[in-house]
This record gives sequence, C-alpha cells and structure tokens, in this order.
Amino acid sequence: MDLTTTLLLTGLAALNLTTFILMATDKAAAAHQQQRIPEKIFYTLSIAGGVWGTILGITTFHHKTKKPEFYIPIGLIALLHLALLRPLIPHIIELLRELIKLPKPFEG
Repeated sequence: MDLTTTLLLTGLAALNLTTFILMATDKAAAAHQQQRIPEKIFYTLSIAGGVWGTILGITTFHHKTKKPEFYIPIGLIALLHLALLRPLIPHIIELLRELIKLPKPFEG
C-alpha cells in the first residue's frame, strides 16, 4: 500500500476515534446536565470522514437515538461515504490484515 493511502486511512481512523470519544463526552455531559457539544460539530466531523465514529457512538452509548432529525442525516452521510470509499475498500482490508497480521487469501 502506498504512503498516501496509508496516511488517508490513518487520518480517517483518527477522525472516527475522535468523533466516537466526543459522542461519549456529549452523552456524559447530557447525563450530568453540563454544557453539550453542538450537533453541527458532529455533522461536520461526520462529513469530513468521522461518520463511523458517530454511528458507533450512537449505538454504543444509545445517544441521540430519539432524535431522527440527527440520526437520519448521519445515515445519509454514511451512505455517501460508502459510495465515496468504495474504491478504497481493498486498501482498507489490506491495512486491517497488516494490523492484525492475517495472511493474504490464496489467489490462484
């Protein structure tokens, strides 16, 4: 895998981790009636590539699950990202294999 692809995928992973952590932080803030993270931050991070961290945060923390005006646009952003990332899927699989040291499948 070339350096550009590796950097892109690493950046996306970091962005998704950041978004996931922010979802956890916002859920905790909601539970303690503290200042919240604006939804526009989650929309911006999701559009930039952190949509999977947002979705994981929604499902893990049951956060914003009663707000279709939040989770429906996030779902649409996810579909857009699937379409845009389709050419990178083989590279993502290769990177994951390298990270967890799986052998490559037989290509006969």
